[in-house]
Amino acid sequence: MNAGGAPLFSYYPNFNELDRYNRQGITFLFDAQAKRFRYDGEGWQELARRYPKSPEAAEARKRPESTPK
Repeated sequence: MNAGGAPLFSYYPNFNELDRYNRQGITFLFDAQAKRFRYDGEGWQELARRYPKSPEAAEARKRPESTPK
């Protein structure tokens, strides 16, 4: 299939296997250099913010992607 001059990164956000995650509010960022999707950790941040005393929040705070940028 010929891309027709469109940049490669423009195809990745339309990857249909991400639809189920998008519907749940889970978003991924596209790393153009690595040509990969990356989870930004927003869900972990929200869990720690909403339920700060839960065991799950303690686990979320251990994850490097859960630290705000």
